[in-house]
Amino acid sequence: MEWFFESAANAENVKYYECGADSLRHGMVSYTAGIAFIVYGSVVEIMYAIVIMVMMKREYRVLSCYKIMMVLGIYDMASIGVDALLSGYFMLVGASYCTYPSLIYVTGALALGLWCGSCMTCLILVVNRLLDVCNQRLMEMLFGNNRTYAVLMIPHLYSLYICFFTPPVLFNSEYFTWLFDPLTKLHPTAVFFIQCSSICAANLTAALPYVYMQFFPAPPHSPLISHIFWLLYHVYAPTDNADDDVENDFYGRLQDTIHEVPRRDLKIVLGDFNAQLGGDRHGIERTFGPSASSGHISDNGNTYFQHRRIHKKTWNSPDGVASNEIDHIRISRNHDARAYRGADVGSDHYLVRATLKLKLKHLRSSSIVRPFTVEKLMDPIVSSRFTLELRSRFEVFGNTSDIEKDWVGVKTTVRDCAD
Repeated sequence: MEWFFESAANAENVKYYECGADSLRHGMVSYTAGIAFIVYGSVVEIMYAIVIMVMMKREYRVLSCYKIMMVLGIYDMASIGVDALLSGYFMLVGASYCTYPSLIYVTGALALGLWCGSCMTCLILVVNRLLDVCNQRLMEMLFGNNRTYAVLMIPHLYSLYICFFTPPVLFNSEYFTWLFDPLTKLHPTAVFFIQCSSICAANLTAALPYVYMQFFPAPPHSPLISHIFWLLYHVYAPTDNADDDVENDFYGRLQDTIHEVPRRDLKIVLGDFNAQLGGDRHGIERTFGPSASSGHISDNGNTYFQHRRIHKKTWNSPDGVASNEIDHIRISRNHDARAYRGADVGSDHYLVRATLKLKLKHLRSSSIVRPFTVEKLMDPIVSSRFTLELRSRFEVFGNTSDIEKDWVGVKTTVRDCAD
């Protein structure tokens, strides 16, 4: 709301909320939805008014919970006035933000503030009821007498902060609701959805085995292998056609992400970087290998290992003439990588494979085996009890076709009896 006041109470002058020549075309008239909103809002307002009048009676106002519910009802009545009645009118005329910019901007800020204040009041009501059951002393200290009204200043202040110092929601009749972005339909959401879904699917594929190992037995080296997959970053670098700011932002974010990973972890970045690399290693010897293939220099890194020239080309142009090394696997340690031309991957790119040599650390068991006190068997009473317990357990143990399972059962039975 502060932007509104800075713009001389004219929403058309608010930065990022300007209305262009075609802005009025965004809107849709719906008499059915408009009438339904208005009828519903009117009925609910009448019901709220009756309930609040009852709660205002003295015998109810002495209870803190009714004071809170009365304030909550006022919040809800004010919210319904915007969310139902005013929204119904906007649906009848097919309004969007640029139809009534100042009205929608102000009422949107008010609606958001009322919603947040209502939610905070509900939270206070929950605390009030829990304390009434669990801690009467604290309940009396916070909500006794008129202290309830002091506590209710919290949602009031919170509501005012949201109303005046956060961006408002704006009505859009095309979506029948209030949105932070009134022209959300113009954004390429389908492309964003596919990209985000692909990234999430890759992360899920790597994360599922990692979670599985937290609860079920897994092979000894699975934790290390799963952790390596966890650290794989799948990215697509901007091309030469992108702005310099976009390229710098991409590689800056990538470098910041890598810096956040502990140095002891193996970091792998792989994919189509759209970057040709040359042989000039001056100043970047630690990240740029000596066995380059192309004549153009970039600072993204290259192989340390010698390969035939055809094994360094990772992409063929559609005309079949030009070929470049633009797909890379960057590893934080020296591991060999090369292209495999014979793999049919259905693309003009070749398959790039890296050979990882991992040094697996042997983890010794830290469990301490407590020796059995066999001297107790010299006591005839203890020996008799142990023999009887062991015999009774073996009688119900039974045999299986799995010798490993039989051995585990025998060992567990003897150990339990000895304990």
